Amino acid sequence: MDTLLTQSLISQYSNKEVSFRYNGRDLSFYLSQALFSSYEIDKGSKFLLKTISRQIDFDKINHVLDIGCGIGTLGVSLQKGHPHIQTTLQDRDALAVAFSRWNADKNSVGKVKTTGGLALQGLERNYYDLIVSNIPAKAGEPVLKYLYRSMLHKGGIVAMVVVNPLADFTRRVLKDEGAEIRFQEAGPGHTVFHCALKGPSPQAAEAEDLPSAYFREKSVHEYKGVPYSLDTVWGLADFDTPPFQTLVAMACLKSIGPLKHVSLWNPGQGHTAALLAALPAAQNAGAPLTLDLFGRDMLGLQATRHNLLGYQHITLARFCHSPSPLHGVRENGCCSKSPRKAPGDSTPEDSTPELFIVEMEHLAGLPSPEDIKNAAAMLLRPGGYLLITGKSGHLHHFNRSPEGFCSVRAKKHKGFKAVMLKRG
Repeated sequence: MDTLLTQSLISQYSNKEVSFRYNGRDLSFYLSQALFSSYEIDKGSKFLLKTISRQIDFDKINHVLDIGCGIGTLGVSLQKGHPHIQTTLQDRDALAVAFSRWNADKNSVGKVKTTGGLALQGLERNYYDLIVSNIPAKAGEPVLKYLYRSMLHKGGIVAMVVVNPLADFTRRVLKDEGAEIRFQEAGPGHTVFHCALKGPSPQAAEAEDLPSAYFREKSVHEYKGVPYSLDTVWGLADFDTPPFQTLVAMACLKSIGPLKHVSLWNPGQGHTAALLAALPAAQNAGAPLTLDLFGRDMLGLQATRHNLLGYQHITLARFCHSPSPLHGVRENGCCSKSPRKAPGDSTPEDSTPELFIVEMEHLAGLPSPEDIKNAAAMLLRPGGYLLITGKSGHLHHFNRSPEGFCSVRAKKHKGFKAVMLKRG
């Protein structure tokens, strides 16, 4: 990853630096308002590290995995406090991975590895002496069951912390999975579990692109007489109704003719992408359409890709897990996977998109206006369109067109807004 670009990213998205101490070692971490625990080190992580330092013999630990690493508190602290180990940090959020990498380097922890993905994706054939995790409270029970089972089968010891409302559920699932709870302690808001399988772990299963545990239900929708459906997933919003951002985006696009190549940042459950895929099929007898998927959240990217595979006229070209749009555009064309072409589709792999849709997060300022403008200027051909959607209050930066772009139209709906700009 480009060091100067990452430094700019950390500077832009970091709101605070905090000091921390673990196992006699002083550390400091950059926090971000865009990530979990944005103003202090999370109490659950502190609690878990305290129990680990008391209960686990690191003379027997060599390989450690931190799942859902966030800014890197657990993994970086363990690596700093026990320099002989090799620690891997994983998160589905590419911005979290970037912060973890930066915090590891900042604390002179060179042996840390960082990787993006859902829990254990790409790591299925590895085995860890210790797996640690601050369990996300809103992941959904099916996902948590899958996560607990996966950690138990891939780790000698699993040390995790959950919010207290999940403690009974966690205890029950661990028992059902045949785990021995070697240590547990309840605090004011969190409960810690150290556990391991009683018998030998079975052989690793083959990797799944998007494990079935993540799927929630199929939802069927209609926009202006055009039906589309989604297999929705746990852990993402808008599983039952189309988001207002999709509705205002479509209102802006209705006067544009058939599209050939669209890039989409932050696809979420995949409403906008699926509707774009359905529209050419309904209006133009299945005209070929190339789609690029960009975003911070691997779950949203994989869920959207899954929901597009049924459209034979769609080419999935770029698939980019990136902390910002600018990173995605600058790093190797935003693509680490080969396109899947529909039969007879002759769209060139390096074709330039005529439309870039950026669905801003509900947290103000993400991605930043400067990031969006610079990414769009690099990505779009002259005459191409940039369509930005989000809460109306978050789009005030685009009330005046950025340099190199002119305003085309804007639409509002129930507190949300879409702004369409054209590159000169």
